[in-house]
Amino acid sequence: MKRGALLGLMLLLVLPGAARAQSFAQLSGTAGCVLQTGLNFDDEDAGVYVEYAPKDCGRAGGLMNARSVVVSPDQGTVYVVSSGGALTGSNGVATFARGADGALTFRACVTATGGDGRVGSDGLCTRADSLRGATSLALSPDGRSAYVAAPGSNGVSWFSRDATTGALTGGGCIKHTFGFGEHCAGGFALDGVSSVAVSPDGRFVYAASSRSNAVVVFARDATSGALTEVSCVSDTGSDGACADGTALAGADGVLVTAEDVYVTSALAGSVTGYRRDATTGALTPHGCLLATAPEGGPCTSVPAL
Repeated sequence: MKRGALLGLMLLLVLPGAARAQSFAQLSGTAGCVLQTGLNFDDEDAGVYVEYAPKDCGRAGGLMNARSVVVSPDQGTVYVVSSGGALTGSNGVATFARGADGALTFRACVTATGGDGRVGSDGLCTRADSLRGATSLALSPDGRSAYVAAPGSNGVSWFSRDATTGALTGGGCIKHTFGFGEHCAGGFALDGVSSVAVSPDGRFVYAASSRSNAVVVFARDATSGALTEVSCVSDTGSDGACADGTALAGADGVLVTAEDVYVTSALAGSVTGYRRDATTGALTPHGCLLATAPEGGPCTSVPAL
């Protein structure tokens, strides 16, 4: 039998206890896990086999190639981002209502094709642009907007969020490359964009691009949630289009604080830090940790990176 890529979400309950001795237990029955609908656990003809998955999980669409999960600021909604490609995966976001006990109830999904990841499933999900290979989702602090990074589309898309239902409605997108008739605006240094984060003040969005070797800065419209690209930092400076940075090769993660932005790269084995201008969002290099840093350079050697 072949072990397939059947992915889902396990739901855990934090049990009361001492502050230093909390324990976890999976919720029972269908409340304890959610798996992609339409697939069998032991289907040799379909090439699907999950050796240890429980057979009483709940089912939902839009979970093929599930990659990351985000909880809304009000704790009432959970979003699961699913990756994929032209013919694989869900390429989108599944939305779940979250109960007081942590159990999830499927509400809706939005994907690049309008399907839930299975061939011929178009129409089961809402369709949106620039979601191929989606890997990362970030919510604005006010909970009104959601942003998705999709390296397969080389773009960042944004959605308005219903505060009551958690539903996402497509608002627009920016892509590294775009062609005639596309809905997205053109951007720069977004090739392989794989991670996205919103500043605590909600004014800026930052994205890390693994093939552009860059971190990109967007200004955020507080009313519509729309993004406008304003600057970038790349490993080479991108022939003057970006500020010149260090150790950004394969940049694949970004974290934003009130004053700083941190970017990780598994390819370079690095963590780079930048001071963030609260007015313009612009980034100024502020530190660099590298697995093996050259002597005399701007980076500091740190084991295990």
